Amino acid sequence: MHCLTTLIFDDFGMRENTMEDIVRRVENTFSNKRYLDRLKGSEKNWLGMEVADVLAGIVNHLCTLM
Repeated sequence: MHCLTTLIFDDFGMRENTMEDIVRRVENTFSNKRYLDRLKGSEKNWLGMEVADVLAGIVNHLCTLM
């Protein structure tokens, strides 16, 4: 949580002020068709997992921090 405070909440250039704001921004990014196409088209799947599963896991983890 310290890094979120330092890199996001304490950065006056960032619009996100709460965990809810961060989750909303991440969900918006992860629902962007162009972003998803680039992820799915990449040959560098070093996790060996489906893109949708990884993105859902990230959002779920962020939600646990709220």
